[in-house]
Amino acid sequence: MYLLLFCFFPVEVKLHAQTTQTIATSPNPSTVDSLFKLAEKYDSVGDSKRALPLFESSLPIYQKLGKQREVGHCFNYIGANYYRQGNLSKALSYFEKGVAAYKKAGYKKGVAALLNNVGVIYYSMGNYPQAVELYKQTILMQEKIGNKNTTATITGNIGGIYSKIKDYPNALKYFNKADALFKELNDKRGVAKILMEVGYISMEQGNFDKALKEFDESLTIAQKAKEKEVEIEVLSNLGELFYRKSDFQKALYYYNNCLKKAEEIGKLQYRSSCSIAIGNIFYQLKKHKEAIGKCSAGLTIAQEMGAISIKKDACECLYHAYKSLNNKSLALLYYEKVNAFEDSLNTKEASGRMMNMEFQKQQLVDSIAFVKKQS
Repeated sequence: MYLLLFCFFPVEVKLHAQTTQTIATSPNPSTVDSLFKLAEKYDSVGDSKRALPLFESSLPIYQKLGKQREVGHCFNYIGANYYRQGNLSKALSYFEKGVAAYKKAGYKKGVAALLNNVGVIYYSMGNYPQAVELYKQTILMQEKIGNKNTTATITGNIGGIYSKIKDYPNALKYFNKADALFKELNDKRGVAKILMEVGYISMEQGNFDKALKEFDESLTIAQKAKEKEVEIEVLSNLGELFYRKSDFQKALYYYNNCLKKAEEIGKLQYRSSCSIAIGNIFYQLKKHKEAIGKCSAGLTIAQEMGAISIKKDACECLYHAYKSLNNKSLALLYYEKVNAFEDSLNTKEASGRMMNMEFQKQQLVDSIAFVKKQS
């Protein structure tokens, strides 16, 4: 799924000699601004371990000073850090608080950006109709703001929703429009992600050679641009591609590479999903005990994240592995969990509701000012 979050203020900051502890305890606006900018500097290089505590230290000071826009920025960055770690429930909480802070500040651009981010979280949790409704709200606000970056991102997110419900013609339509916008903006990250999503559709349609070419191109762009998160996503897709071709050794290579890089930057979502994918490969290779080990590890992380769809995948893997070992009691336990998670996700019902919502093809086109002009 195509997912992009919005954050603000990419800045270059010189490190100050003043300690972060001194800054964090000071209610002085200039010192807390220095703390916040230092957090941004760490965030810009993907150092969540250093960035997150600094954002969390900045937040109560900005709240005390009554600087609502800056409070919103802190909530936004904290939520984005938790999202990157795969902690969806915490990310959602902080994004929603950020929306409230931006509304108090009268900061419409911030509200629009965070509504998109909340939509991303609902999508990740499997709540597609709610995600679409939030994208709809965001687009209406963007008509007034006229931000091309935001328009490109939301256009790609809409394409991702159509891809998820297997409406590939509409998915490709929106991906192509997003791609044109990203190229116009020289946004390498956006271009790489769109190319990856187009490759995923090719893979879904059974065109593996075309998918491999698109994934390889996406990976090259991501690596050159040093976009580690996109690189991890592409590696996961390459693992899936070779898994579907029953080339389990190549699939293991890509998933292990994905897992290693996810561990390096602390990305829980891919640590979990790649562990489960490796477990499924071990199951195919009849290494059932190894499969249980990997899928159990993936399940533990998924439980920490609160990601229902990943928990379902882990339990499905464990069901098959225990069944093959003739452990009927544990096989039944995980079979029941799979069904419970399936009911919770209610994917079929969500897809049906999607197709009946007002947010249909023509209305999607009409609601995005830039896309409408290009039609």
